[in-house]
Amino acid sequence: MSLMQATITTVAHYPGLLCAFDFSQTDAQTLEAVSANGAISGIVTFPQGVTIGGDGVSLDGTQSAQFAGDSGDTPLTVLFIVTPTTADTFELYHNSYASRDTILSVEAGNPRFYYKSAYNNSENTINHTAAISLDKVNLIGFHTKNREANDQYSLEFGLAGETGNRESAVFVRGPYHSYSSATLFRSAFAGIANGMLVFDRQLTEAQIDEILYSLNIYGQISLPTNLNPDRFQSGAVLTAGRTIEGNFELAAGESTLSHFSTSQKGTPLEFVAFDTDEGGSVYKTAPLDPSTATELDFQAILGGAGGSSNQTSKVSGVVQIDGNPAERTVRAFGYDPTAHQIDGETLNLSKSLGHATSDPETGAYTIDLLAGYDKRIFVVAFDDYGADFTPDKALSVGDRVHPTTPNGHVWECTGAGALPSEEPTWIVDTETAQLYGTASMIAKPFYRPMVHGPVSPEVTLGTVNGDEYFNSVTLLTRFDGADGATEATDLSNTPATITFGAGAVIKTDQSKFGGASLYLDGSSNSYVRTNRVQNIGTGEFTLEAWIRPAASNTMRIISSQDLVNTQAVLTLRVNSDGALACFLRDKTSGAPTVYFFSAPGLVAMDGSKWHHAALTRDQSSKLTLWLDGTAVATQTSNANPTGNSNAYDIGHFDISQERWTGHIDEVRITEGVCRYTEAFTPPTQPFPNQGQA
Repeated sequence: MSLMQATITTVAHYPGLLCAFDFSQTDAQTLEAVSANGAISGIVTFPQGVTIGGDGVSLDGTQSAQFAGDSGDTPLTVLFIVTPTTADTFELYHNSYASRDTILSVEAGNPRFYYKSAYNNSENTINHTAAISLDKVNLIGFHTKNREANDQYSLEFGLAGETGNRESAVFVRGPYHSYSSATLFRSAFAGIANGMLVFDRQLTEAQIDEILYSLNIYGQISLPTNLNPDRFQSGAVLTAGRTIEGNFELAAGESTLSHFSTSQKGTPLEFVAFDTDEGGSVYKTAPLDPSTATELDFQAILGGAGGSSNQTSKVSGVVQIDGNPAERTVRAFGYDPTAHQIDGETLNLSKSLGHATSDPETGAYTIDLLAGYDKRIFVVAFDDYGADFTPDKALSVGDRVHPTTPNGHVWECTGAGALPSEEPTWIVDTETAQLYGTASMIAKPFYRPMVHGPVSPEVTLGTVNGDEYFNSVTLLTRFDGADGATEATDLSNTPATITFGAGAVIKTDQSKFGGASLYLDGSSNSYVRTNRVQNIGTGEFTLEAWIRPAASNTMRIISSQDLVNTQAVLTLRVNSDGALACFLRDKTSGAPTVYFFSAPGLVAMDGSKWHHAALTRDQSSKLTLWLDGTAVATQTSNANPTGNSNAYDIGHFDISQERWTGHIDEVRITEGVCRYTEAFTPPTQPFPNQGQA
């Protein structure tokens, strides 16, 4: 698949899109434009001998392409997506019309937009100060207004996945040229030509940034699977942080799974499938890179007992559809593989750990898990898909039938009778019953299965809706896992790497949620480090965690200090006297320190109590320390603690100072959002690991 697929999907609805080229989706020589609105058509033709495939067309510096199309005198924005391998001077676009030249080029590594008119001897240039990046995806483009004098014309530039940069200049006379023909990639361009976008207007900064982001995600994924094509399958796609990116369905008779992914390219994804026709079988793939995988190889995950014979376990939650309670069959499946030896053989068959039906009035459910199962599970809510169409089958009121060709609906019997001898044309009318054979039936929407997890038993699941600010979460870790584990996962959209020091370990003797928490023993290696560089600047933010300190020392909960410019500091900590404190310092040399704290004795320091601790800054630069939902100290400062290498750490400062002794659970960092502005009830369940449905 091509990186341009995600971008074309992103821009398909943009007003003014004339055409979008994906240079990897072509025949051997000619590239046809993908026209979004039929305004123009176009063809880009490459010479004989070029290599087409992968993410685009590979050019060696001696080849160029020709564009042919027609846009009349419309304003024009042309954006090139390229992966250059040399920073030498080259041209991306050269249009000559009526003694006028319009050129988009790179000059000694810097983007340049140039216009020259022989009619009035005018000449105008925009030079971008930033350099292109070699062997990375670059966006380079320009905007012109055509014949409109004294107007603004811009040069666009940015890197895939990063915020766009732009410069502009005012011309005495705007570039005027026909869009009927142009030479592309001429004069020594070497690298990959990935694609080209053409619009009849200038794009907003937000649209440019959205395109840049889309160039670094998978986009549409379509891969064959080894699942049984004779049965209906449904499932979920998980990111590397084990958060659910989305759901999918694979109807009977299909063997290719399609899913639109917003994960960044190179991020491994896992696919989990639930076989609703096999009494609860569940399968998953190993983590894989969809851009290089050739098939989704699903392997059975085994259910079965995970706890001791004298323990019980359960999971509870609420099912909602569009914010309303719903009645659904809810099943729990084991996530971690368990091998069963029976008659000398290892059976690769899985089974459900339990099921229940959610209450139609409240949506609530509780599933008692098989044999006290205590490992991670998925909880899946299934709509009633009904039975296959069977000729002349007798139906009772409430029975459901689904059509042979799925169309998003099932038909529920409202008046007993028999189905016809041949499958009818199903009428999608959700308000009026129709007669099928002698049975009265009405169409009902069929909702996709809803998947939650992996979660640990005894956890009360949230509703379908998640965190409205989840896209602003830059670090989220629950510290769940087996007793003695020394690893944790960042569940944010772009997971950070988390590293445990020798004095850090997951323990199950204490937890706020999930059956486990982080324990730090206060030794010289008592810390958890991340590679998530703090980036709050002067804006809003929220740092928060559940804490259970067990020593009367000054100890850091969450800390960010630039190891190069030690001036820049952001810290949420507890003082030795039981006060909650904030330590904040601007990155500017000599800037004053912002240090404020609560009254002493508010935090239990003897390991006897869990506290919810938080530090926020709102849009008016008001900093607030929160303990168990109550504001305990405030200060005002717009200090900017963002340096060059100040990653977030948990439980220490620079390994040897202010080390934590005790437990920490549920750490969440939100940049750009102040979550708490007035007294609140601390969270009663784990922080959501996905956005709102």
